[in-house]
Amino acid sequence: LPAIEVPMPRRLISTGSPLEKTVGYSRAVIDGDFAFVAGTTGYDYTTMTMPADVTSQSRNCFKTIEAALKEGGFAMADIVRATYYVTDAKDIDAHFAVCGKVLGDIRPDATLLIVTGLAKHEMKVEAEVTAKRRTASPHHRSICPPHISGNTTHKHRQPDPHETSPHLTQPNALS
Repeated sequence: LPAIEVPMPRRLISTGSPLEKTVGYSRAVIDGDFAFVAGTTGYDYTTMTMPADVTSQSRNCFKTIEAALKEGGFAMADIVRATYYVTDAKDIDAHFAVCGKVLGDIRPDATLLIVTGLAKHEMKVEAEVTAKRRTASPHHRSICPPHISGNTTHKHRQPDPHETSPHLTQPNALS
């Protein structure tokens, strides 16, 4: 039987910031089983301020990313790719310490770039991620450490040796 393609709706996730419309971007775009979260700086939406230190900014990046993923039906455990932009090489260790706490069990593909600056001088770090839905359940749980999100429960999906890739005609031998 021929495969039937069912188009997946594209959904835009917004923080409600007027900048999104002005600049023409979304916090995240959900397209099928993928979530693309835009470059996210360390702005603290609770206090409406930008913290001075890179550790707090990095934590805030992940809080905002997690909220966007959750709204789109994804979990932090679904992250498969991360790109980080840091404005000063001396801040890399502090940023990586936060990354390790948040993504240490997930271990997505990642790239760090040292850049000469971000949109505003006080911004020290920016992060963007891509996630691929790993389960059909829309009820993912947070895996950020409690000091970041307050909930650390998560489940890991075990690979199914009988799964097939859309590019393979035989069961996936890589499992």
